[in-house]
Amino acid sequence: MKHKSLTSLRGLFALAIVLVHYQCHAFDGWERCGVVFFFILSGFLLTLRHDFEKIDVPSWWSFVQRRARRVYPLHLVVWAMFMALFVAFSIPFDPATVTLNALLLQAWFPVRDIYLSVNKPIWFLSSLMFCYACFPLLRCLQHRVRLRWQVLAMVVVTPLLWWGYTLLTPGQLDFTYFFPPLRLIDFALGIVLARVFQILPADGSQSVASCTVVEVSTVLIVVMAWGVTHFTEMLATWEDALVWWLPVSMLIITLATHHGREGWVSRALSWRPLVWLGEISLEVYVLQSIVPLAFSYLVAPLFGHFGIEAYSQPILVHLVLLVVIAGLAHRFFTLPLLRRLA
Repeated sequence: MKHKSLTSLRGLFALAIVLVHYQCHAFDGWERCGVVFFFILSGFLLTLRHDFEKIDVPSWWSFVQRRARRVYPLHLVVWAMFMALFVAFSIPFDPATVTLNALLLQAWFPVRDIYLSVNKPIWFLSSLMFCYACFPLLRCLQHRVRLRWQVLAMVVVTPLLWWGYTLLTPGQLDFTYFFPPLRLIDFALGIVLARVFQILPADGSQSVASCTVVEVSTVLIVVMAWGVTHFTEMLATWEDALVWWLPVSMLIITLATHHGREGWVSRALSWRPLVWLGEISLEVYVLQSIVPLAFSYLVAPLFGHFGIEAYSQPILVHLVLLVVIAGLAHRFFTLPLLRRLA
C-alpha cells in the first residue's frame, strides 16, 4: 500500500533541507523538522512492510543488504565525483576521513570535520544505515513487548532526554544531532507509531470536510512548532529532535489514517508531480552538494570564457538543476540498478 501524501512530504521536506543548505534562510528550522520526519517515517514504513517475529543472521543480513543496495551505489558514485574534484583542483583532504565517509561511518565520530566531511549531508545516511541494521531486532522485540509498554517507554524516554540535553555543552549538543544511537530513537518512535496505526479502527464514515479539518489542524500544529523554534529561543536546546516528535508523529498518523478517504490536504499532496518529487527525494538529498560545486568548478568557468558571469547564480538555478539531475539519476541509474540487483 503506497501512501502518496507521505511520499510527497518526503519530497517537500527534502527540498526544505536543500534550501536551508543553499542559504535560503526563510526555511530555517524546517530542515530539523525534515530530518526528524525522515527518521520517524522510515521506521513507520518499514514496520508496515516488513515483519520479523524471529531473527537469525541470514534473514538479518538479507534485509541489511537490500537496504544497502538502495543507499550505497548512488552515495559511492557521488563520493567518487567529490574525490575527482578534490584531486583535479588540489583540494586537500584526509584519507582516513574520506574513507569513513565512503563507508558511511562518519557519524560515529564526535569531530565536526569527520561527521561533516566530503558530501556533508550524507551524515544522515550514516545514521540511517545504523537504524536499518537495528530494525530486524527492534521489530522482533516489538512482538515480545505489549504496545502499552512500548508507548510507555517512549513517554519515559522523552523527559529523560529533555533533562539530559540540558546537561550538555554546545559542542556535545551539536553532535547529538548526528549521533546514530540518538537518531535511532526517532526511528524507534516510527516503529511504535506504525503499531498504533495498525490497531486503529477504520472509520470510513468520515466526510471529506471532517478529514480536511483534521489534516489542516495537524499541519497548523507543525507550523506552530516551527514558529516557536524559529522566532524564539525558548526551545533551542531541544529543537534538533524532541520538539518535533509529537507534531511529526501526528502529521504521519493523520495522513496515513486518511489513506483512501482523503481530505483536501491529502488530495493536494497526491498530485503526481509532488509524488514524483518524493520518489526522487533520496537522489535530491545525495546530490545536493555536488551539483552546485560541480557547477562552480566546471560550468561557470566555461561560461566565463564567453564573458558570462555564472558564479553567483541564484538559488533557483541550482535547485532546478538539482531536481532535473536527480530525476535523471533516479530514472537511469537507481531504478535500473535496483532491478538488476533484485
